[in-house]
Amino acid sequence: MSGITITELAERCGVAVSTVSRAMNDRSGISARTRERILQVARETGYVPNTAAKNLKISSTGTVAVVFQGWTSELLNHVLDTVRDQLTEAGLDLYSVHVSDHDANTATIVRLVTERRLAGLVFLGRFGDKTLPDDPALRDYLAGVGIPVVFCTTRGLTDDADAYPSISVDDRAGAAELTRHLLSLGHRRIAFGPATAGFPLESNHVWALRYRGYRDALSHAGIVPEDGWLIPSTDPDDIYTMANGYHSVSEWLVDGAAPRGVTAIVTSCDAAGLGAMRAARDAGLRVPDDISVTGFDGLDFARYSTPSLTTVVQPTAEIARETSRYLVRAITENARDFVPPSIRGSLLVGESTATIPAPPGADGEDAELPRGLR
Repeated sequence: MSGITITELAERCGVAVSTVSRAMNDRSGISARTRERILQVARETGYVPNTAAKNLKISSTGTVAVVFQGWTSELLNHVLDTVRDQLTEAGLDLYSVHVSDHDANTATIVRLVTERRLAGLVFLGRFGDKTLPDDPALRDYLAGVGIPVVFCTTRGLTDDADAYPSISVDDRAGAAELTRHLLSLGHRRIAFGPATAGFPLESNHVWALRYRGYRDALSHAGIVPEDGWLIPSTDPDDIYTMANGYHSVSEWLVDGAAPRGVTAIVTSCDAAGLGAMRAARDAGLRVPDDISVTGFDGLDFARYSTPSLTTVVQPTAEIARETSRYLVRAITENARDFVPPSIRGSLLVGESTATIPAPPGADGEDAELPRGLR
């Protein structure tokens, strides 16, 4: 039984988990001095590598498991189809695994890896308890699992990209571009949401990354968000849904008007954006005449809604290709080096955003103040 985990060993040595893995597996990319120091600390603390994981690669099949939690989506389906095609071309099999929220834990992954004798593992979307910080037990297990692991369309469990490669769109840059689009239309009082209660704004959750991009653009324009511009999520467990967008914005609206003179909303995703538009309509607001709304993802249904949704389109094919490329090289060539690709989404302007209406008297005549400004 190991005295400490690989993560604890890395902390004691003051290095990344991936560096410990290189030292224990006699891999390149580490100095002789660092390797010897790690091996010495391992001996002193009684650390024992996961032998079962090391043997797993020898006896593994050519199967890559793709794990997704909860309900799938149009975006994830697009990525999954492309990854499957590219792995098939490389002679690898794909095994898709749907995991309920209740079973999204370390034990499920351990069972999957050992029973299926996998050659690789992909987490398609975020994995784990949605209301709690990342599971350290899962981090420790994946660090020594002995097969390539990729987090796709989401951030990994740590900022150590070499240990846990993460391939996703630049959420922060995309949200900043959406916010700049609204600023170019004259909007200065712009809200963001829904945002999950209980998580710090500095977390790696998708909504938090997009929130930081929104803040970046406002800061560059010299605007400091006011209290009330952040729309709380009514459902922290399922933030990226139409229902959550609808209920969150409905509760945020005050007497049928946006609070604090807000004239536009940057929502956390397309589904939430559609829900937000319906909430505005039910409150008597016109989109975009009274209030503008943006989404994020570029899903088909957002293009055919009325009005169509201004959004950032995720390049799902590029995300899938980068994921497959890393896996194929790691499995067939044992090439684990990883340089995070820069993947940017593209702005798609729909009918849900418009120039902010001129204030009363701007054209020489009194004009009715739009409801979003009341």
